[in-house]
Amino acid sequence: MNKHYQLDKEKYEGVKRQLLEGVSEYRSYINTHYPSIANQFVHNNKLVKAYFCDERNDKIVLRVQTYQYESDISVYLDDFVYDFCPRPPFNFEKINAPLVSWSWFGINKSDWKIPENILSIEHIHRELLGIYLKHADDSELVQFVCFFIRTQNFEVEINKKDNTYLTIDGISTNEYLKVFHSNEITKELLDQTMQNLNRATIGYHKQVLFTTKPDDIVINMFEDEGIKVRHISELTYRHFDNKHSEIIHLFIKSRLPNLKIIKASSTDQGQLLIKELKNCSLGKSGWPNYEKISAEIFKFLFSDSFTRYISETQASNDEDSLRRDLIIHNNFKDSGSFWGRINSDFHAKLLIVEFKNYSEEIEYDTMFSTTKYLKKRLKFCANNVKIWW
Repeated sequence: MNKHYQLDKEKYEGVKRQLLEGVSEYRSYINTHYPSIANQFVHNNKLVKAYFCDERNDKIVLRVQTYQYESDISVYLDDFVYDFCPRPPFNFEKINAPLVSWSWFGINKSDWKIPENILSIEHIHRELLGIYLKHADDSELVQFVCFFIRTQNFEVEINKKDNTYLTIDGISTNEYLKVFHSNEITKELLDQTMQNLNRATIGYHKQVLFTTKPDDIVINMFEDEGIKVRHISELTYRHFDNKHSEIIHLFIKSRLPNLKIIKASSTDQGQLLIKELKNCSLGKSGWPNYEKISAEIFKFLFSDSFTRYISETQASNDEDSLRRDLIIHNNFKDSGSFWGRINSDFHAKLLIVEFKNYSEEIEYDTMFSTTKYLKKRLKFCANNVKIWW
């Protein structure tokens, strides 16, 4: 990271004042309204470090990073402009504390004002929504879905045998909806969902709603059967667009006693992944969950080796004839690391990870199948990483 020049004192003090006031108001709002989950917010009770970089004709970028530092929750703004910064989330100052978050935004050099949406109440409500969805169990999430569907003037009835199925009635439409919130999605669960939705009353539109984006295979599986795939953001984006996120704040605030915030250690996370992998069925019946668990294991083991962990699951080529289970951008941190050597030796900008969950012994041709993914016409070379369990 190279210092370019020291910022004019008046401009620096102006931005510093805005940043300090913004973080102070942000923290005050959170500690007042959500004290039980206050530590879950990325800028609250954390060390905040900010840097100027990437200067352009009309704008300059302010990069903000937060660290879990129990003895220091101050806000620091560097008064230098840097002409080069390593890709985020690089630990600029080698701080001996976990990096919690990183972000950046542009500041117009005409007025040197931090954008109004940064650290705003709407920003806090968006963060609150993410925390809620991460920690809500199935029953709690169903209450969330019911509430926000009802705000659209629909009647909602929860299935008594399985509360993740909802019957929705409106003036112009009738829907039968399955809510997916489980971390484990198996082929058996998908098949059972298909059967249950097909039992819907005639005239009802069949739908599934996910809290995280499913892979393309799952989406196509439902859409081929005429089942609409939805995402939970469809229930809330209008409230943000209409500047009425207060309704999200009020609902979640009233439900906070029902949330169980469990901060798992890295050991706990590892043991949980091992348990999930052992419980995964062999063969075709377990493929959706197996690929999901495998991608989580790869991230758990290696994400710290990259400056920014960017991945894509079930990626396809242009003709949609070949699918890669997982693709990782090789943003290695250290050129002397394993991934740095992979890039140096093979010019590997991408890492293709292939997961195999066969119930029988793997044949030689199967082990060689991933070579089809590497084509000379690619403008870059992607290293093929094979993972076997």
